Amino acid sequence: MGLFAIVGIIFNPLVELCLVTISLGMSTSTTPVLVRPITAAKAREDRRRLAVQRVLEGETQIAVAVSLKVSLRSVQYWMRRYRTNAEAGLQTVKHPGPKSKLSAAQESAVCSWLAKDPTEFGFRTSLWTAPRLVKLIRDRFGITYNPNYFCAWLRKHGFTPQKPRKIAAQRDEARIAAWPKQEWPAILKRGPPKKPMWC
Repeated sequence: MGLFAIVGIIFNPLVELCLVTISLGMSTSTTPVLVRPITAAKAREDRRRLAVQRVLEGETQIAVAVSLKVSLRSVQYWMRRYRTNAEAGLQTVKHPGPKSKLSAAQESAVCSWLAKDPTEFGFRTSLWTAPRLVKLIRDRFGITYNPNYFCAWLRKHGFTPQKPRKIAAQRDEARIAAWPKQEWPAILKRGPPKKPMWC
């Protein structure tokens, strides 16, 4: 086991802490480097720009890959993208996701269904649910969706979950409106109960 001495500590926004060492013995083991994984899109974009800048300044691609703790292939890919698209090649591109199974006309038809009552389509109650819509899409267009994931499609098209208020079938609005005027004054005239209600 060889000896080594710490020469200095480098702080870098991309690499949290890097210990620079000089080996004084016969050891070929590497010194552990504390590196925080880069997860933010802006930080990854900055790392790509830094790598390209350092290569353009004359550093080798291998040295840049080692110092940034990325693969040589990544640096080569970033350089290729920079040469073909300049700065735009280094920007983060959001993945558009899969194409919709429904055509634009079919999507507008589904959205128009939601303006109507579900009972018009043969459902028992007036509540739209993702499974009902998925069943209707399958019956009308022959396209299958998973009901668990169809909620994301609804959100994307501006529809949010709506739950109807629960109203008792025997509710009498006239009696409810009259109660504070008729019943409550009579209760107040009687006064407090003679013995506690919990006895």
